[in-house]
Amino acid sequence: MDSIHEIADYCSPFQSENIALNGPIGKLTDDLIYHRVNSPEARDIVYRETIEAFRNKLDDTKKVIGIWQGEYWGKWVISAVRAARYQKNAELKSFVRSAAYELISLRDPDGCISTYRNPAMFNAAPEVEVEKAIGTPSDWCWNIWCRKYTLWGLLEAWELTQDRHILEAAEKLTDQLLDTLEKDGTDIHDTGTFKGLASCSILKPVIILYRATGKERFRKFADFIVAGWEREDGKAPNLIANALSGKPVHEWYPDIKPWAKTYEMLSCFDGLLDYYRLTGHENSLKAAESLYWILLEHETNRPGCVGFNDQFLHAGIFLDSITEPCDAIHWMRLCFELFKLTGKVCYMDTFEHTFLNAFLAGIFRDGTWGMRGVRSSGHHMTAPEQAMMHYNHCCVNNLPRGLINAAESCLMHTGRELLLNQYIPFSAESDFADGHFRISVSGEYLTEGCVQVRADNEKPLKLKLRIPAWSGSARVAVNGREHTAVPGYDEVELSAGSNRIDLKFDLHPQVIRFPYPGDPDNFPAWQRRRYYEGKDTEGLVLHRGYYATVAAGPLLLSRSKLIGSTEEEMFAPSVLGNGSWKCRLVPEKMPGVFAGFKAEFTSDAGETFSCGVCDFASAGNIDSADPKLFSMFF
Repeated sequence: MDSIHEIADYCSPFQSENIALNGPIGKLTDDLIYHRVNSPEARDIVYRETIEAFRNKLDDTKKVIGIWQGEYWGKWVISAVRAARYQKNAELKSFVRSAAYELISLRDPDGCISTYRNPAMFNAAPEVEVEKAIGTPSDWCWNIWCRKYTLWGLLEAWELTQDRHILEAAEKLTDQLLDTLEKDGTDIHDTGTFKGLASCSILKPVIILYRATGKERFRKFADFIVAGWEREDGKAPNLIANALSGKPVHEWYPDIKPWAKTYEMLSCFDGLLDYYRLTGHENSLKAAESLYWILLEHETNRPGCVGFNDQFLHAGIFLDSITEPCDAIHWMRLCFELFKLTGKVCYMDTFEHTFLNAFLAGIFRDGTWGMRGVRSSGHHMTAPEQAMMHYNHCCVNNLPRGLINAAESCLMHTGRELLLNQYIPFSAESDFADGHFRISVSGEYLTEGCVQVRADNEKPLKLKLRIPAWSGSARVAVNGREHTAVPGYDEVELSAGSNRIDLKFDLHPQVIRFPYPGDPDNFPAWQRRRYYEGKDTEGLVLHRGYYATVAAGPLLLSRSKLIGSTEEEMFAPSVLGNGSWKCRLVPEKMPGVFAGFKAEFTSDAGETFSCGVCDFASAGNIDSADPKLFSMFF
C-alpha cells in the first residue's frame, strides 16, 4: 500500500457554525453543551477530573491490567471543540487552547502523554497472573486506546486554534508511541483488548496527523494497521476480509463472543474510510459498505441501533434489547462518512433513524447526563461511575459530539448543489456558489409529516430534498407549484430571492410483528447478564411470546408512565403480536416529548383498542429506578 491516490468526498457538511438546531432538539443540544462543556461545574469539576488523570496516572495501578481514565480528556476536548465551532464561542476556544497547553505541560521528556505509569504496558498480564491478582479473568489494557483519544483531542484543538505548539505535541506523542512499539518489536494488532480493535482504532487520528504534517512515518503506520486487517491467514479480526465475505459478524470466528465489540469495531471502520480517502484503497470502502448491510440485516436491535449491549452477537434475533449510546454515535458516524463518500440516500435514512430513536433516548431530557444502556422496555441504564471516575463517562462524554454531528448532517453540499437531509427544525446560513443563502426548516415533521422550508438566496440554487424510503412518496410544492417526489433525492431549482418549499410526507403508521418470539427460559446467559446490569434491575421484564412494535415515519413509538400509560397496559400479554393490525395516529400535545399521539388500532377481525403513545426517545429519558417505566412492545 505504497501509492497514494486521494479520493474526494461526494459531498461535504457546512461548518457547524453555519447550522443551528432549533425546537426541542435544539434546546436539548444547548442544554447538554452547557451542562457538560460550558457551565462552571463542567469546567471546574468535569474537565478538571479529566486532566487530573494525567497527573495521578492510576490506569495501571493494578499492574496486571490497565483501565481507561486516559480517554476522557480527549473525548471532552473533542466535544468542546465541536461546541466552540457550533456556538461560535471564542471563550470556549480559548479554554480549549489552555486545556491543550495544560495537558502538554504534563508530558514526559520523550513526548509521551499517558495515564499509565508504565507507558510501555500494551497488554494485560497472562490470565493466570491476572486472576490471582484481582480475582477474576480480564485482558483489559486500554493504553493505546487512551493515547488515541489524547492524540485526537490534541489534533482537534490544533485544528480549532491553529496553534503549532499543539500540533507538535501531537506529533511527539505519536513518535514516542511508535518508537516504543518498534523498540519492543510489538505489533499493534496484538496489543490491548478485543483482538487489537481498541488499539488499532488509533488509525483515524494517525491519518489526520499525517495530513497535518506530511510525515511518511505516520502514513506507513496507517498502511501497517490496514494491512493487518486483510491477512491471508485469517487471523482475527481481519476486518476487511471478513466484512467482504458478507457473513454475519457472529459467524466470523467460533470464539467471537469475547471481542466482537460494536464501539471499537465501528471506530476502526471510521478510520478505514479516512484511509480510503487518503489512498484510494478500494477494499476499505467496499468493506465498510458491506459491513453496513451485514449489520442492518443481522444486528439491528429494537431501539434502532446495532449490536446487543456493545457486541455483535446476532442482536437482530432478540426481542428484549439493550444498546449503548457510544454504539449509536459510531453507527451514525459510519453512516455519515459513507454518505459523504457516496451520496447514497440509504445511509442518511439510517442516520436519521438511529439519531431520532436510540441516540436521543440516551440523553437525559434536562441535558445534565445520559445513559450507559438504552433498553427496549423497563428503564434505561443510567451511566454509572466507571474507571474510578465520578463525573465523566465514556458514553456521556461523546453525546455532545453526536448532537453536533446530527447538526452537520442537516444541510450538505456537493460544491454545485445543496442537499437537504434532515427535517427537524434548524436554520443554516452561509456563502455558497458565489452568493449567500439563508435556509430555515420548520413544521410538524415528526407528528404530521409536514415541513416548511424558507430559502433566501442571492443567486439561483439547486436544492436536493431527501425523500426517505419510509415515506413511499412525498408531495413537494415549490413556491406553490406542486409535484410528487419518490424516495431518493428530489431536485428543485430555486430562483434568486425568497423561496418557500412545502413538503408533505405520509408517516405510514405501521404495526411491525417481530418474527422471533421472546423466550426468557432460553435467553443466553451472557445476554441476560448484560441486560440486567446496572442498578434497580430486579423487576425488569423479559418478554415471552410474539410482540409487535409500532413505527411512524422515522420514529419508533412507545408507551410510558411519563405520558400516563399504566403498568397493566404496557406489560400485559401482547395484543398486536397476534393477528394483523392497522394503526391510525392522531397527533396529541404531550409535555416533555418530541412527538405524542393517540393511537387507534384495528385488526382484520374487527377488534379495536386505543392508547396514548410517544416517540421512543422521550419514553424513558430520565434517571429512573422504575422497572416498568416504559415499553416499546405492544
